[in-house]
Amino acid sequence: MKKILVLIILLCPLVLSAQTAKLAWDEAAPSLVEASSYTYKAYVGASTTGIVLTNVVCVVTTTTGIFSCSITAPAVFVGNGIRLTASNTIGESAKSANYPFPNLPAVPVNLRAE
Repeated sequence: MKKILVLIILLCPLVLSAQTAKLAWDEAAPSLVEASSYTYKAYVGASTTGIVLTNVVCVVTTTTGIFSCSITAPAVFVGNGIRLTASNTIGESAKSANYPFPNLPAVPVNLRAE
């Protein structure tokens, strides 16, 4: 019994990390500093209220003025359509095209030796 419990404890972090999905997009901006300073919001499904995205990371790409940004996707994204906006002190952009965020596979259950 102790061996099974230890195995389950060891596998738990693997299961959780395997279900972490990222959402990435390209952002046009004058500089990396500016792209990183924007406030990004996600509109989930038909919601008209945006969720402010935290921990957005933007990096330089090979194309001048285009930056690749990403976040670890919140669970609410899974299986829903997502639209993003970027905003600064001047205002909020239009919503992006809808992205149908994929469903993750179900967690394997009923593990057993046979």
